[in-house]
Formats: sequence, C-alpha cells, structure tokens
Amino acid sequence: MSEIWPYNIQFFHTILPDYKFHYALPYDTSVGGVGVHIKSKYSQTVVKDYAIKSSDTSRNENLWIQIINGKTKYIIGGIYRHPSGSLTEFSNNLEETMCKVSKCNVPCIIAGDININLLHCSTDRHIRMNI
Repeated sequence: MSEIWPYNIQFFHTILPDYKFHYALPYDTSVGGVGVHIKSKYSQTVVKDYAIKSSDTSRNENLWIQIINGKTKYIIGGIYRHPSGSLTEFSNNLEETMCKVSKCNVPCIIAGDININLLHCSTDRHIRMNI
C-alpha cells in the first residue's frame, strides 16, 4: 500500500487478522508512506540494507522484506516516491538498490506508487532519460 499516512497505522495493524503489517513513514510530513501486509505464517525479515536513499531533493519511503516459505525465498519491495522530487536522483538510487537485490539471486516483487507518468515518455525528457 502507498500513501498510508501516519494516522492510519493502528487501523492497518488490525484490518487483516493473521497478517503482520510492516511500514515506512515520512519523517517530516503527514502524507506519503508505504506499507505491506504479509501472512504471519511466513518467515519475514525487513532488509534495511536495500533501502533506497531519500533526500530533500528526492523524497521517498520504501520497505524491503525477505519472505521465506520452506526453502523458497522472495524479496518484496514497496515504494512511494513523492511526485515533486528529482526523477534522475530517484532512478539512480533505485538502480543502486536493485544491484544489491540482484546479487541475492532471489525473485523480487516491487510494488508501489513511483509517480512517473509513462504516457509522457515521448514528450518529457526527464522521463525518457530514466526509463
């Protein structure tokens, strides 16, 4: 889930029985944030080493979780990119994280709201340069 907002956290913790709720919130605003519900029966570990860098010029919240079911492992990534930030900086930081994730040789699923309108790729050079 993206744009979960801090005042919804208690609700998200209780909405799905038998699921664990993980989340990352913005540090200085009440908008944004990302959350993931994962069935409690799975082994789950938040992997902080994969966090995408956030800065004043490229703000985002992201969450990376390793899930293990028996001998099968997955990495789940949840991302919310604030729309006014630098797309180039975000793209570079995402690429750095994806290089780390790919070294694990584990299937990875990424979901979220990255606020990039791909319909504008032919008219917006910032989008075209970063896809």
